[in-house]
Amino acid sequence: MVTRAAHPHRSAALERDEITTLIGEGTKALALAVANLARPVRHRLVRDGDGARVLIEAALHSTALPAAAKQSPLLPALLRGAEQRQTLLRADGGSLSGEQTATALGVSRQAVDKQRQRGRLLAVREGAAWRYPAWQLADGRVLPGLPEVLRVLRVQSPWTVMAFVLSRNARLGSRRPLDLLRRGSAEPVVRAAEAYGEHGAA
Repeated sequence: MVTRAAHPHRSAALERDEITTLIGEGTKALALAVANLARPVRHRLVRDGDGARVLIEAALHSTALPAAAKQSPLLPALLRGAEQRQTLLRADGGSLSGEQTATALGVSRQAVDKQRQRGRLLAVREGAAWRYPAWQLADGRVLPGLPEVLRVLRVQSPWTVMAFVLSRNARLGSRRPLDLLRRGSAEPVVRAAEAYGEHGAA
């Protein structure tokens, strides 16, 4: 049997060929889907300059999705999940890198990492990097009340916590937890978080 270690150059060449083939096929599929997008959608995507959004909207388009779904039945749900995550990440000021967060807080990057690890700062993975929602910072510090909310929801995924903070909550009079935290009303938000953590819904 020929192993990869025995022929590293051949393996590397095969990998390059595979990548080239996939890029070629993917580019053709993407071009077809983009061409079939409604003109207002194309104009908006050009204006926003958001490459990830182009991929998602093209893949979800009615001309592309049925064929893709036949190959992978889970693809539509995965794409919609990716779209929802991008929406959360762009909400209320978007997100910051670790370095940008450190600058905003006036601390070192290592201090930001420690706060994230201790559950006092919210961050989500984007590729190999951590992204920090900008809305959790206010006046050079962490938004008051947020660490308590993060502590209550510590067993939830960061994406779930983001959805809780940014979504209207029936227990809060259909207001968003974020808006109450910004007004200094942390106690009802903490109680809503406790209910959310227990039942998985507000």
